[in-house]
Amino acid sequence: MLDLSRFNDLKKYLVLPLLLAFVTVVLLVFGSSRFTVNSESKISPIDEGWSVFRGVEVRRDINLGDYYIGESKRGETIITENEISVEKQGTTLMFLSKLNTVDVYLDDELIYTYGREYLKTGSFVPKKYNIVTLDTKPGVHKLIIVYTFTENNSIRRFMPVFYGQKSDLIKTFYSHHRISIFIGAFLVMYSCIIFALWVYLLITRKNDIEILVGAIFANLLGVYIFARNDIFCFIGNREMFFSMVEYTSFYLIPLGFSMLIYSIHSHNIQNKIRVIAVVNIIFPIVIWILHISNIVHVNHFLNAVGVLDIVEMFIILPSLIKNLVVYRREHADSDISVGMDAEIYLFIGFIIMMVMSLIEIGTKPSVKVNESEYISHTGLFTSINFLELGMLFFIMCHFIYYFMNSVNHISANRIKGQLEGLAYTDALTGLMNRAALSEFYSALRGNYGIVSIDLDRLKYVNDNMGHMAGDRMLKTFANILKKSFKSAGIIARTGGDEFLVVFQSANELLCKKCIDEMNREMAEFNSVNDEFTLSASAGFAFNHEVKSGRYQDVFYLADQRMYKMKEAHHG
Repeated sequence: MLDLSRFNDLKKYLVLPLLLAFVTVVLLVFGSSRFTVNSESKISPIDEGWSVFRGVEVRRDINLGDYYIGESKRGETIITENEISVEKQGTTLMFLSKLNTVDVYLDDELIYTYGREYLKTGSFVPKKYNIVTLDTKPGVHKLIIVYTFTENNSIRRFMPVFYGQKSDLIKTFYSHHRISIFIGAFLVMYSCIIFALWVYLLITRKNDIEILVGAIFANLLGVYIFARNDIFCFIGNREMFFSMVEYTSFYLIPLGFSMLIYSIHSHNIQNKIRVIAVVNIIFPIVIWILHISNIVHVNHFLNAVGVLDIVEMFIILPSLIKNLVVYRREHADSDISVGMDAEIYLFIGFIIMMVMSLIEIGTKPSVKVNESEYISHTGLFTSINFLELGMLFFIMCHFIYYFMNSVNHISANRIKGQLEGLAYTDALTGLMNRAALSEFYSALRGNYGIVSIDLDRLKYVNDNMGHMAGDRMLKTFANILKKSFKSAGIIARTGGDEFLVVFQSANELLCKKCIDEMNREMAEFNSVNDEFTLSASAGFAFNHEVKSGRYQDVFYLADQRMYKMKEAHHG
């Protein structure tokens, strides 16, 4: 007989495989030949027949892509020469230049130049897709391209040179980068949707910093993918701006990643993330100071930042594993099981991104931005990149994590509402009791704060005025707590004169404001009531203040602070 209970247990783990399968199908569709340039388009790389003049060295009849530049010095010039057959008007050359100036001659006449203005000032030369239309008659013409290096050891090989009609060249470029365009657009649109959700929650006073950080990080990844694959460089004429966007986004990825992890699990890895965040803030600042001062240009730190990102992943990994183990243990020990295991999806996304990053580094000699590749008419995933796939899968897993976590919170709130009407309500005050508080703790996730409150002189009222007066005192104080702590997740009576308030996503300012409101309400009551006088002592603490992050330790700290205030009152 089919075991339906086991099938229901497995259903919650099918979300990620199904989503990954969907994305794989989408990538296959975008990678199919239907999205490539029509084979009738006459786009050709000029590979063979080049002559290269480098100082006294002369190499003839070689493939330009096979020529290894090796070590190069700033100011060094290499001249490349070939013959090109122009069949009709409008034939255009297209090639990428990076960290070097370019001069193009046709039949010994200078027809195009780029980068000389940067070379004169000794500043950084941004990359550029050079599109040069040959305004000449059909026939065979001599083509000369002169490269002048502006950085030491800037490039190892020449970028391929293509020729054809301009419209065909543009179509070919977009065809070649179709996968990266899809991934980048997906991340940018996702970030916009998540940002809109954060604005909505902010307006409704349910601010969640994790959503904002996730939106910023997704947008950062999308912008980096567009810049890395020269999409911005190709469609715009602000070469310097787009180059700086590329390097800046790449250098900020470690910071964005660490802040995202911190916003999710600050109570477990707070100290580690603080150190990592400081490093990730200082490093880009130092890089830009060196770049602006023209001491060391921004392109020289790519390897260092790539290695730093991988090292930080390995530092964070043990803490994520520990958090996953703790989460599952608490989930299993809870009297009720709320929702699905959202943490496992975040962990899987982290592992996928780390593995993909290692594969990308392992398949290349070094971490580089815009490593040149030949543009091809056919073939599947012509411009696929493991790092980009890792970014995409991590953001998808983060979305699944957040969605399931939200569902868990909704389920927890629904359960809390059901319990409030049953055996989890304090019969005298109408507040939650200790049992309800325990259930609330089992579903508590993220940042939270606990306020411990003790009602003064309850025993005196009971002994001298009777328990009826004591009950009226408790009911009155409970109503004041309900008014003063409206934004709290739960308000509970845990003993005779002991009360507890738990805030989700709280801060010190909010806790102080609510306590002040409580004191104001009591003072107002005392001014018109002669039967008894209300006063209370309160202390609060947050989960990030204790190393373990356990609510028992947070409560103990809040209780200690409450007793210090009580001693001050009695003193």
